[in-house]
Amino acid sequence: MNEDRDFDCFVLAISSHGEHLEKTVGDKTIVSDVIHCTDGYITTQNILQIFSDENCPGLTGKPRFCFIQACRGRQLDPGVLINNHNIDINYEYDKFGYHNKPFTNHIVTTPFPCMTDFLVMYATPPGYYAFRRMKEGSWFVLALAKVLRSACRDKCDINKLLRQVVKEVSYGYQSESNNYATDMKKQAPVIYSMLTKTVYMCPK
Repeated sequence: MNEDRDFDCFVLAISSHGEHLEKTVGDKTIVSDVIHCTDGYITTQNILQIFSDENCPGLTGKPRFCFIQACRGRQLDPGVLINNHNIDINYEYDKFGYHNKPFTNHIVTTPFPCMTDFLVMYATPPGYYAFRRMKEGSWFVLALAKVLRSACRDKCDINKLLRQVVKEVSYGYQSESNNYATDMKKQAPVIYSMLTKTVYMCPK
């Protein structure tokens, strides 16, 4: 993508196992998100750098969207009780595959790269597990596909759509397990937006 081409934006979607990589510096632990690959792992920061203005001049000034379905640690969100909400909960539980050693008391998360015209959406906050349904797939991807399909009929701001995805996952899904520690857990996707303009989903 070194030359300008006839496209409106760039979209990257990743679905894999993930965790945090720890590096001790003095009395602190620096934590970076990593994505597992067939030949090892790569940090999410390095992935984003591949599509920067410097490395892809043809993308300069064009919005870049990155959707990442992967765990970012081993913490679980117990959620909180809320009233006056009629919410349908989908009950399917997926056994854990990746556990990381406990966090230390001194943690510095690697700063998120500030790159213009990027929007990055993670399935879960830093340090947390990302759930999936055993048959249909991950909560995040299911909600993202549902919301984007419904938006294809009308012009709609992408930021508004992605906030709907956060709501869909947060309110619409909950884990179920015979193990008390992993039963009735929640998840909320996270959006990092460095977009410099409003982006609309428009039918073509």
